Amino acid sequence: MDYEHHAHSYIVDFDDEDVRVLFTDTEWNELTKDRIGVPSVPRDIAEELAKYGSKTLKELRTKVMKSYLKDEEEYDVQKHYNQEWIQMTMRTLCNLFENIDTPL
Repeated sequence: MDYEHHAHSYIVDFDDEDVRVLFTDTEWNELTKDRIGVPSVPRDIAEELAKYGSKTLKELRTKVMKSYLKDEEEYDVQKHYNQEWIQMTMRTLCNLFENIDTPL
């Protein structure tokens, strides 16, 4: 290859035919074989993540500002840890996009 390609950084787009031709069939099978599998996502985490599906940043910001706790419910680390982590992550993502000085 006579130009710099993202594959040089081990970022491989398996749908890119230009990348495919760089490997033998054996190498390609080794690269694309799912050796460890993708772990399943627990239902409660999938449901929590689905709550944040939004088409705009404004929509997402509105969703992350609402508490996942029910009225008068206290935070319980054993029960709410994943929800807290997901919401905190989504808020951070909003902050990164909204950063006035260096927006994404």
